[in-house]
Parts: sequence; C-alpha cells; structure tokens
Amino acid sequence: MRLNGFEIDLSSFYSLDGDRWRLTATVLPLGVIRLLQRLGSAIHSPIVDDAKLAKLRVLLSTHLAPGLAPTFSYLAHNDTGNYFFYRKTHEHVPGLMLIEIARQAMYHYVYSTTGFHRGEVSISMSNLDISFDRYVESAYELEILVSQSDRLMRNQPRVIDKTASFFQNGRPVARIRLQGTIMKLPLFKRLRTLSFPETHWFTLSHRVSPTGLLTDRTGGVYPVKIEQLSMVGVRLTHPPRNGAYAGLGIHVQGDGFIVLPLSKRNDDAQGSAVEFSFAALDARQRYALQELIKCNGFFNGSSTQLDSPEYAFPQTLQQQRKQLRENG
Repeated sequence: MRLNGFEIDLSSFYSLDGDRWRLTATVLPLGVIRLLQRLGSAIHSPIVDDAKLAKLRVLLSTHLAPGLAPTFSYLAHNDTGNYFFYRKTHEHVPGLMLIEIARQAMYHYVYSTTGFHRGEVSISMSNLDISFDRYVESAYELEILVSQSDRLMRNQPRVIDKTASFFQNGRPVARIRLQGTIMKLPLFKRLRTLSFPETHWFTLSHRVSPTGLLTDRTGGVYPVKIEQLSMVGVRLTHPPRNGAYAGLGIHVQGDGFIVLPLSKRNDDAQGSAVEFSFAALDARQRYALQELIKCNGFFNGSSTQLDSPEYAFPQTLQQQRKQLRENG
C-alpha cells in the first residue's frame, strides 16, 4: 500500500501470491531496487549480499557451459539541446534516440563480455526488432538493461543477438532486440571495398577540407578549391595555368593528408573548374582514394549518359549485389 502507482508497476516484476508479492522477474532494474530500498524494512531488499555477488562474478568469468550471461545496466543522459534528436519541441524522448541508445549500449556490452576489443572487429546489424510500450518522458531518469537474448554467455561469437529493455519510473517502456554479425576488421574492410565507375564524379563532405594543396615539380605549393573528385581525376577551381603539377594533397578530418599524383591537365573547362587526371595510382593510393569517396563522397553526376546500360543504376538489392560482384 506504500507503493505509488506512478513510480512502479509491481506486476511487471512480481506476481501476487495470496497477500504477498513474489519476485518473478529474472532481473530487477536499479531504479526499482532503489525505490524498494527507500521504502525501508517493510519490504525486503532483493539485492544479494556481497559474498553471493562475488561467487556469481567468479561463475560468470569462468564461462561455464551453459554459463549465465551478465546483464548490464545503463543510465541514459538525455540532452534536450541535441539538434539531431530535438529539432522541434518534444514532450517525450523520440524513438530514434532510443534506437541509438540501445546501439551504443550493446556495442559496449559486446566489447566488455565477448572477448573482442574495440577496434578489432566490426559489428554489423542485420535485424532490428523494436516495441514501444509507453511514451518515454524527457523529465525522468531512463534505465537500459542489456543482455544476451537467450541469457547464455558466449566467447568471441560470430553472430550476436542482444536485447535492450528500457525502464522508466519502475515501468517497462520499450524493448529493442538487435541481431547481427561480428567480423574482424581486416575482413570487413575487404568486403566493404567498392569499385566506383570511372565516369562517376563526387562532391565531398565537410570532413574534407575544400582547399587542396597543388604541388609542382619545382616544389611550389598552391592552394586550390576542390570541386569534384572521381577515381581517375579531380576538378579544381582556378588553378594556376603555368607549371607541371606533380600532385594534390587532400586533408581529411581525423586521417590527415592524402597525396595523389597528377599526370595531365584537361583544358576543356566546365565552368570555372579545370580537370586534372591522376597518374598511375599504386595499391595504397587507390585504396585511400576509394575510402575517401566511400566515406565522404556524394554522387554528383556522370560523364556518360546515366541511361547507358553499362552505368544504369540497379533497381533492386539483388541487382546491386550482382553489379558489385561483376565490378570486382
């Protein structure tokens, strides 16, 4: 009778057995535990003592089969000033934010429990199942419990299946299940190498400096504006007309400079832009250029007709995969 119905819904964690509530949930959120402890001696604390907790940790660390997977608790910091999630006034937490919270928590859980370390592997989502039970209020603490969906411990698995359960005011408010694959980073990079058609041109994101450094064979350096980029050349605004140019330096935020060799200048200008062709690229330079376009490029047009059969855009995912295989 001392429990406030707004603060906790006992039926989510306990079942009524006569005149007593019997604990039936596998895991209790920290918010529920704290609430029960505040009520005093009238309700017994469900927390195990330190000795039992120490034994449980030893059991989990030995990875006994079938070992019990731990459940991690996270508290969300809800920043209502975040432009991405709060472009307009919300009286509740947007569902998109809950998905991002679950993704970050699950990644931390994987790196903490599976034997993999951050930077060694890539985690790719293949399926996301979401249920929203209630609106999540911006004004109250939000807790997320993450564990294996089947509650069994696994060491360095090839696939993942995690569930994030959201709780607020002692009530379940949302549940997100993520399934995917774990790949070692070198394999992931090999699989994610795209073969861009040479006729496709791209503009670059804000992560790439719009000013490139054009060098000549005498050691001179000239700042130029990068308009567009392709796998075979670059379009620059108002480069100097004199000199034999040796290369172009492009600065990428977080990666530093990428230097690409130039072979010739194409004086068939398109507006104010002048096109330069790249000299023969070695494997390292070609990979760096592919990554630059893949991570920072936006398709801007083709130097051939887009309705040409050779460069037609595929209409289905199966056609896209077929085209990628044919392009190597």
